[in-house]
Amino acid sequence: MADEAKKSAKTGQWIIVLIVGFVLAGFLSSVASASGMNFLQWLDYGSTFGTSAPCTIDLGVVKFSFELTVRITVGSILGCVLATILYRKFIVQ
Repeated sequence: MADEAKKSAKTGQWIIVLIVGFVLAGFLSSVASASGMNFLQWLDYGSTFGTSAPCTIDLGVVKFSFELTVRITVGSILGCVLATILYRKFIVQ
């Protein structure tokens, strides 16, 4: 039972590190592209997918709107790979 808890905790840590790497690298690639660094514009190449318009649920008293859009770029993929390598090197012993 203790091994399952450790494995679950490590999986949770890896997912958090992966998301942080994805977000930071995506942000840095968009900043590099917007700032005019022509040699780094390839990092911002990617695709966007998700819902095109928000889904709205109106219950009269409460109104909910949901929208999910994911933008995957070359920079964000490289960030995920780098985050996984750093996670395995420094966190998982």
